Amino acid sequence: MKHDNTIVSYNKIKHLSCTTKMPCYSFSLPALLTCPTGAKLRSLKNSTCHYCYGLKGRAAFPDVKSKKARNYRLIQNLPLFIDTLTDEILNTRCPLFRWQDCGDIISIEHLEAINQICLNTPTVKHWLPTMENHIVRHFILKHQKFASNLTVRLSSKLIDQIPTYEWKYSSMVSRDVKQILNDKAKFNGENFLICNAHKWSDRCWVCSGCWTFKGIIIYPLH
Repeated sequence: MKHDNTIVSYNKIKHLSCTTKMPCYSFSLPALLTCPTGAKLRSLKNSTCHYCYGLKGRAAFPDVKSKKARNYRLIQNLPLFIDTLTDEILNTRCPLFRWQDCGDIISIEHLEAINQICLNTPTVKHWLPTMENHIVRHFILKHQKFASNLTVRLSSKLIDQIPTYEWKYSSMVSRDVKQILNDKAKFNGENFLICNAHKWSDRCWVCSGCWTFKGIIIYPLH
């Protein structure tokens, strides 16, 4: 899926990022500071968070860190966050949006605000990967369901850990995809999709599996 190539004014999207990999805009927060679970896993070598891309490469550039800090300040005022992100996402004129290309949800109130933004932007398909299972569980107990255009995908915490969540959208990271697929019985009949972005110059191109695929998405560690 491609978005309208018309140039959008910076002032209309100043809280959003546009990475080279994804076919859409995204919203990011400071790594660790907004990763309740990830901050605990960072020192564990077999965890996905040990390899956090949000702490290296371009993420270390001052302008990138400054935008994440600005976004963190914005979520301290959730009504303003809802109004601001609703306007900015609509101004991108893009059919896809990714939440948390860095950082995670920090509270049920934060998740409720994201869900409201999704309700406010019904023509956009949203994807939210998260390790905060307990916050997702709390939301479901309170509200029963998410906005129909929001895919919340629960992420495994350890490398090569096959998700066992009673949830139709999940993901994992694998060191050796071929090896882990040798025993498909471990997937308990769940559908799985292998991310091929690493074969496509680290780009999603027309693939929108993260937003739409029901089952487990396997991301090769690289």
